Amino acid sequence: MKKDITYQSINQRINQSVRYYRVPSTVEKDAALNSLLNRIREEKPRQTKVFSLPTWTRTVAAVAAVLVIAYISGMLLTTQNFKNNGKDIATFRLPDQSRVILASESSVRFNKLFLNRKVNLKGKAYFEVAKGSKFQVGTSKGSVEVLGTRFTVDDRNDQMQVVCFEGKVKATFKNEDVVLVPGAGIRFTPDQKQIPLNEKEEYPGFARFSKEYNNAELETVIQDMETFFGVQIDSRVKQPRYFSGTLNTGNLETALSIFTVSLQLEYKLQSDQSIIIY
Repeated sequence: MKKDITYQSINQRINQSVRYYRVPSTVEKDAALNSLLNRIREEKPRQTKVFSLPTWTRTVAAVAAVLVIAYISGMLLTTQNFKNNGKDIATFRLPDQSRVILASESSVRFNKLFLNRKVNLKGKAYFEVAKGSKFQVGTSKGSVEVLGTRFTVDDRNDQMQVVCFEGKVKATFKNEDVVLVPGAGIRFTPDQKQIPLNEKEEYPGFARFSKEYNNAELETVIQDMETFFGVQIDSRVKQPRYFSGTLNTGNLETALSIFTVSLQLEYKLQSDQSIIIY
């Protein structure tokens, strides 16, 4: 007679479970792996949070960029003009500290930033070019290119005339180039003729500091020299001094030497544009 399963002992139950236990087949393992892979594929990818500036911030940045571009463009297009409407000469310095003396009824125009070191001339002018990159003077009739030198350009009366006083210059007139050395000049006529010129003077007449003084105060002479040569003179002379004599030169140091020796003074060049008199 069989015993009721209800009353089976624990050992009997264990033996029965072991007897009927079956190790899962390879097929079941593959099914489990495929099920896992399918679940991975079905999972939605995590969305990456994208940082976004507030609308007002982007607007402000865009406006600022437009203003910067407009400012730079304006500076590149802005020109500076100097015109001498008087009967006497006018002198000034360019942004690169090159010195210009304008004859009467003459003018120059150049870019305010002066990045290309180019000026446009109408009339007649004397140039003392500061050392640096290429310097160009353009006229309605031609152009002049130099590297640190002294020269004059005159494009009046439907012709162009260039004279070199120091260094070398290249004058271009209707695609024809002429290189000039100190003391040499060239005149291009309206009918394209080239007339050589010889210059014996060290400075052109209108570019000379020519003044006659009679018992003039020290400060008066200093102001005249500052205006003509485009420099700053610091006078450290405490006692009143008066100058009588004639100054006729285009060279700053020559004028200073004549002036200070006659008054028993000394001078010292701080830089090309700064002098101390003591």
